[in-house]
Amino acid sequence: MSKTPSILVCGKNKVCADTLEILRRELPDHTIVYVFADKDETSARVARDVAHRLGIESRGVRNAEAFARTYFEIDPTLLLSVQFSIILRHDIIEHGGDRPINLHFSPLPRYRGMAPITLAILNGDATFGVSLHIIDAGIDTGALVDQETFAIEGRSNREVYSLCEQAGVRLIERNAAIFGAVTATRGLSGMAAVQDDAAATYFSKTDIDYARTEIGASGSCSLRRSARAARIANPVW
Repeated sequence: MSKTPSILVCGKNKVCADTLEILRRELPDHTIVYVFADKDETSARVARDVAHRLGIESRGVRNAEAFARTYFEIDPTLLLSVQFSIILRHDIIEHGGDRPINLHFSPLPRYRGMAPITLAILNGDATFGVSLHIIDAGIDTGALVDQETFAIEGRSNREVYSLCEQAGVRLIERNAAIFGAVTATRGLSGMAAVQDDAAATYFSKTDIDYARTEIGASGSCSLRRSARAARIANPVW
């Protein structure tokens, strides 16, 4: 007898809470478990409240090792990372194959890594986006399951973040049936598109200094405080 299909949702903030709502509504026959990082307890509260209301089990984990123990205990059909602050261990990625996926706030392959919204504003981008991608051993390098882009010209960091939340929820909602079709033997590779590494950009947490409102992109440029930079005084992640 096959076990009940299950989805492990890990993350924080409202977009994660909305994800739980969507999955519970669209996939009533699936077991759903919500996991948050202990260090994100405050930002995970809204999702924990939704999980409690919907009868979804929620667990807090301290670090990558604790999360790995939870993952292998549940052995989910699908792992969905929604702003999760713990980096997945390689054994999880290897075991999950093409069934762990991540919601990343950027139009991948552009803005892999840290602070994508802030960097897009500093670079004067007219458009931005959100991406659902398979999690692989790289940083935001996995094949794309779905993506949505939108205009951001003249908008602040917080406004763009809100647009990302809205677009992220739309991605989850329109892919819920696909999530439901994933099994232990059928993953997402057949419906995902490999990212174009030639078009990729990557930034680490050292590439931007909010104290100086300057940015160094791989050492190649320096953007000083400007009208665009002024809009990121209170960055939202």
